[in-house]
Amino acid sequence: MKHMTLALASELADGTLAAGRADGCQPLAVVVLDAGGHDVVVKREDRCGLLRVDIARGKAWGALGIGVLVRNADGDVIGAVGVSGDTSDRDEACAVAAIGRMGMTADVG
Repeated sequence: MKHMTLALASELADGTLAAGRADGCQPLAVVVLDAGGHDVVVKREDRCGLLRVDIARGKAWGALGIGVLVRNADGDVIGAVGVSGDTSDRDEACAVAAIGRMGMTADVG
């Protein structure tokens, strides 16, 4: 995978939400960006807080400089995942789990 596709971004978002459910997190919002900082997928669980999508987008955008980057098998950065809804550590852990399950590398800075 050389770049962030819609299918890949959707799978990352779904995997992140599944990790949150398995870990008992509060309702989450997930934003997956491509390497250029553009939204590819935005998902918000029912009962998720008012500003969570904006916060998740900010985390993903900031992650392009530091944070949860998505690296392909060649080590290239193909995007970033931002999550908001629970504590920052738990949000990040959900994204890292989803990225790892898909055979890619999460780079948390």
